[in-house]
Amino acid sequence: CNMCVDRVEAGLEPACVKTCPTNAISWGTKEDMLGLADRKVEGLQARGFGEATVYDPAGVGGTHMMYVVPRGDQLEDYDLPANPTASPGALSALHGLKKLGASTLGLGLLAAGLHYLGFGPQEPEEENTP
Repeated sequence: CNMCVDRVEAGLEPACVKTCPTNAISWGTKEDMLGLADRKVEGLQARGFGEATVYDPAGVGGTHMMYVVPRGDQLEDYDLPANPTASPGALSALHGLKKLGASTLGLGLLAAGLHYLGFGPQEPEEENTP
């Protein structure tokens, strides 16, 4: 899956969303999806699923995919961990890698700018053809 990057760039939704026969897959901004998920939870609760919830665990900073779970008190039935956590070491390492990447990019741009200022654009030499 490449998230149908060509379709999304053209303003279309991914093919799986378009062709899902049960409309179980949705696509949009996180805010839009949270609103949709909340409405689905309300609908499930109105139909007797009092434990329905949106699975978006805070222990790992949330998920990039949201799940509306009819029985939120039985997450193991859906193979979802109840309280997932990311180790502080892993989060710290990721934060450090972000800083390293940003620093490397910044230094590369600085070097390119200094090279341009020092040497400028080079004009190709004229060819002498007989």
